Amino acid sequence: MNTQEIQWKGEHGFWNHERYDGNGYPDGLKGEEIPIATQVVFLADAYDILVSESAYRKGIPHKEAIRNILEGKSGAFNQLLLECLLDGQNRIQRELGCQMPDARWNKIRLLSKNLKL
Repeated sequence: MNTQEIQWKGEHGFWNHERYDGNGYPDGLKGEEIPIATQVVFLADAYDILVSESAYRKGIPHKEAIRNILEGKSGAFNQLLLECLLDGQNRIQRELGCQMPDARWNKIRLLSKNLKL
């Protein structure tokens, strides 16, 4: 797979069902085989799903969401990204205390800044 193909697939969510532990699909990628930008999106999405209200459930508080992610209840994640999440969690909570329509992209932006992407 060449760099352009990886970039295209990453930009278009091709690997949105891959898992850091290798139990995902379509390619069964594991760990660092998954592009780091895609991993950041996975983590931001997991957080967003937990804290956001939906038609079938209420969102949970920030600290509970962080605990849920760290305990692996929302999937397996890169340890470096979990450390970035911990380091940036106060900022995340402060800046995203109230949900905005595009909150998911703001979360991705914040996590990306922590990784210096």
